[in-house]
Amino acid sequence: MILSDGKAKEIVKFGPSAFAQSDYPLDQELKETGITNLYVTGVSTNNGVIKTANDAKSMKFETYIVDDASSAVSQSTHDKAITQFGKSISTNELLNQ
Repeated sequence: MILSDGKAKEIVKFGPSAFAQSDYPLDQELKETGITNLYVTGVSTNNGVIKTANDAKSMKFETYIVDDASSAVSQSTHDKAITQFGKSISTNELLNQ
């Protein structure tokens, strides 16, 4: 994870969500540093990515899945997860904000 101040943090996950199954109080860290928007990426859109995104959303973060920086075992599985979550952005859109 890279915070807005450019510092990197390593988070060890014990399950799909970076919030619910990690050894680090991620939500507390983000809130204490004033971060309100999260852009989630990863190698399993339908598992770790969507679970982390859903947890972030339930914690009131403005959350997006970065569509072209995430993947799944198939394009249809990826697309279904993106549709299920409902809010996505491309890397180009993100970089041009």
